[in-house]
Amino acid sequence: MLFQHEFRKLHAGYADVQALGVDLSPQAVRLAQRNLEKQKKEQDDFPDVRFTRADVLAKGEGNKGLVSGVTSVLSGYNESTNGKSWDILTSNPPYISPSAFNHTTSRSVRNFEPRLALVPEEQYHLPDVDPGDVFYPRLLQLAKELSSSIVLFEVADMDQARRVAAMMKHQGLWTGVEIWRDDPGSDIDAPYDGDRPSAEVPVIGRGNGRSVFAWRGEASRWLAARTAV
Repeated sequence: MLFQHEFRKLHAGYADVQALGVDLSPQAVRLAQRNLEKQKKEQDDFPDVRFTRADVLAKGEGNKGLVSGVTSVLSGYNESTNGKSWDILTSNPPYISPSAFNHTTSRSVRNFEPRLALVPEEQYHLPDVDPGDVFYPRLLQLAKELSSSIVLFEVADMDQARRVAAMMKHQGLWTGVEIWRDDPGSDIDAPYDGDRPSAEVPVIGRGNGRSVFAWRGEASRWLAARTAV
């Protein structure tokens, strides 16, 4: 809903934008639905926002039929697109490895944040992929299948940002890839300890590495128009 709010504030003419939020946790989906109903009561002409439960990592129909795979959900969501084209894909996935969760994650986070939202389940770990990174190859595959023009993924730190950016470059689909720090809109490029200049992947803003942004196709025109304004 925050994304919809900010997008409509910047692009008032795109009133017909549709958004779908996906989470594996039924509690998270119920909370999002409650917040959505509250916002609808307080705002006229509320955009088309929906939430559903699905498993991003599961392929096909999902995990033993208990939870639908995200591709199955998307294909049935909107007949006009048949789930084949989603312009923007954003995600704040679980990105903490089990080792980091046990040894470096603060006690307040471990005690009050659900582990499911922080640590990828071990059953989905991949060879040659950091245990905290397992969602990103799947998300990039989804972006390919859904013909997404823009992806924006949250990450834990600069090291993970560089690994995810490397995945994007290796995929060979994207016109541009950027790493965004905590404050990507800042004009001051305050060096982050450990940064190395890179012509391959620009690092934008100031603070720690916080997200990785990539675009292609029609999005190149959108971003060019934004820059011109």
